[in-house]
Amino acid sequence: REIVRNIKEKLAYVALDQASEMASSLSALPLSSSSPLSSPPPSSSIEQTYELPDGKKFIVGAERFCCTEILFQPALLGPMYSDRDGVHTTFRRSIMNCGPYIRPVMFG
Repeated sequence: REIVRNIKEKLAYVALDQASEMASSLSALPLSSSSPLSSPPPSSSIEQTYELPDGKKFIVGAERFCCTEILFQPALLGPMYSDRDGVHTTFRRSIMNCGPYIRPVMFG
């Protein structure tokens, strides 16, 4: 569990434009089908190498921003979540439910 948390905290990020990040990560994919645990050094700024405690290394690419995209598009989890709002919508709705005097501070 700690390893996964460490990977998430060190490598994951929210992409401002998920489509362009995905396009640039796909353009950097190698054509060979080598094992991810014996992969060459990262070939783009999106890809990062992570070293496990046992010394094995692997490359984390599009996973770095795809995992956080679910926060904004819950429907990516499947049809069961298609009616759910993302955190950005939920935050805005919550702020709009506050009094008008505090909204500028909350949006600030």
